Amino acid sequence: MKTILIICLSSLLIACAKSPDSSSEIATQGLFSGTFSKDGQNILIGSQLHGASYWRVSPLERTFNWNHQQGEYTQITANAISTDGSRAATAHKNQWILWNTETGASLAFLQAPSNILSIALNQDGSRALLGLESGDIWYTDPLTGNNVQEFKQSEAVRSVAINADATLALTGSDNYSATFWDLLNGEALHTENLENMSRHVTFSPSGNKAFISSLRNDHLIINTRDFSTLSAIQERYTIFNGAHFSVDEKRVYLANQQGYIQVFDTTTGEETSRFKAKRKKWFGASRAIIALWADDNTLKALTSDGQLQTFSLAP
Repeated sequence: MKTILIICLSSLLIACAKSPDSSSEIATQGLFSGTFSKDGQNILIGSQLHGASYWRVSPLERTFNWNHQQGEYTQITANAISTDGSRAATAHKNQWILWNTETGASLAFLQAPSNILSIALNQDGSRALLGLESGDIWYTDPLTGNNVQEFKQSEAVRSVAINADATLALTGSDNYSATFWDLLNGEALHTENLENMSRHVTFSPSGNKAFISSLRNDHLIINTRDFSTLSAIQERYTIFNGAHFSVDEKRVYLANQQGYIQVFDTTTGEETSRFKAKRKKWFGASRAIIALWADDNTLKALTSDGQLQTFSLAP
């Protein structure tokens, strides 16, 4: 009976999924990567045809075009914006560049020993956390090129996150685990053993909660004070590419591969609402959600077919 009820509720949520209030094209072909600034007023994208670009959201305007070699468009597969919005990072294969978002100037050009699959910046961009294909994790000072801490997982690290005060890191790996690390002393504090690979991890605004995805298994909301599981999100056949906690941390918005944004209660793990991204063309490229941002009134999403879409959160 419970299974039937869950299926019926899920079908109802799909049928009632809200459509965007507005959508704007930011890439003609599609996106490899995308990130919102903390305030939602800027985005950094890696497009399939034109490399990286940094945008102001309102009014929508491209501010800078960033590539790793002059005269060539770089395929940026991972990127990040510092919490204060002053710096950004773009990654291509094993190379990465730190940028000044005010002037557009490059501040540092660095290399890692293997391909960079994920990247995060701290508050002011003075530290970067890199997840590498080799399983290595670097916490580094980009201006000196020196590593502050080095961690290791046995397989590729697909997602990395830094908490608000830069004391804690979270990494998700292909080795069926996600690990919390102490950024001050380099210790592994807790490893969450999963039934499959972890594609995405993130912290809530306060850092007291964290989201961990797991392919073909329950996705987890973790209490970072004692690493207990607050709730399990039972979406075993859904791939989530991104996550964003609400301001009050009572909800988490999850970006899925099928173009939906699913909203879950962080205490119960139950889905409460759903949004559906608009396809740019009736036929053609899919529009998976690759990045999210939300405040109390507005939800914003970047889609793989090169759109910025905005949804109202009003009842």
